[in-house]
Amino acid sequence: MAQVEAGIYGDGPQARPGQYVDPVALGSLIVSIAALGWQIGSDLMKRGERPAPDGLAERIRVERRLESGVTSVEDKIVEIVSIEVVKRLGGG
Repeated sequence: MAQVEAGIYGDGPQARPGQYVDPVALGSLIVSIAALGWQIGSDLMKRGERPAPDGLAERIRVERRLESGVTSVEDKIVEIVSIEVVKRLGGG
């Protein structure tokens, strides 16, 4: 039994996984943030404003905070999404 646990967790408590990632939940989170970013970016373009990645990222964070807190994982996703949305919209 000890050999099985050692194989699963590696040597020592540092090697044990802290938390497993649910790929479906992560994918859903990315799609949700991307959809929100696209909506905000498109609205800005319709008003004649050219979104910048930093400004778009901040607006996405504000909207996400209305629903829940923004985790460090979400923050990284927001950064990447805002850059990509601005590229696709031709802004920034």
